[in-house]
Amino acid sequence: MKPSILVVGPDRVGKTTIVRHLSEILGIPSFKCPAEKAIFRDGGRSSLAFDYTLTHFLSQTGFQFVSDRAYPCEWVYSAVFGRATDIQLLEKIDEMHATLGTKILYLYSSEVPEEEDDLVPKDRYRDVVQGYKHFCEWTSCRVTAVDTRDMLESFKTDWDTSFEVACRCIKLMGLEKP
Repeated sequence: MKPSILVVGPDRVGKTTIVRHLSEILGIPSFKCPAEKAIFRDGGRSSLAFDYTLTHFLSQTGFQFVSDRAYPCEWVYSAVFGRATDIQLLEKIDEMHATLGTKILYLYSSEVPEEEDDLVPKDRYRDVVQGYKHFCEWTSCRVTAVDTRDMLESFKTDWDTSFEVACRCIKLMGLEKP
């Protein structure tokens, strides 16, 4: 049985593209919340309630999925932007995901992405990356970190590179292609 995979990281590092490839390659459905920007800008308490309920759903059904963002983003963005969050609930969610064997794929770029982000100014990119590094040390889940700098550079000429990166991510997470 394949575990669920939470794909997290700063904006503009190729998360959505990699999620699509992982879903296709592994045969696991993917999910992306359409209101993610508003949630991270305004506070993620409602998303935490969803994430907590989701862990129980996954536990009871054995369902797996690939998620484009998840509770680690609330952990990071609340710290970076100095807003309140429910750290105890985040701990419970993290413990449940660890128990379920959920894998976290942390994507980042060692160079600040060229494309402007409407949520995080370029001068805060390094703060967000540092926040994710702290999260990776804090979480009880297994984290695989992948630098997508080369993939982002090659997007301009070669879309297939993102598929190759997704395959590399699968190997690094210890998952095999079906």
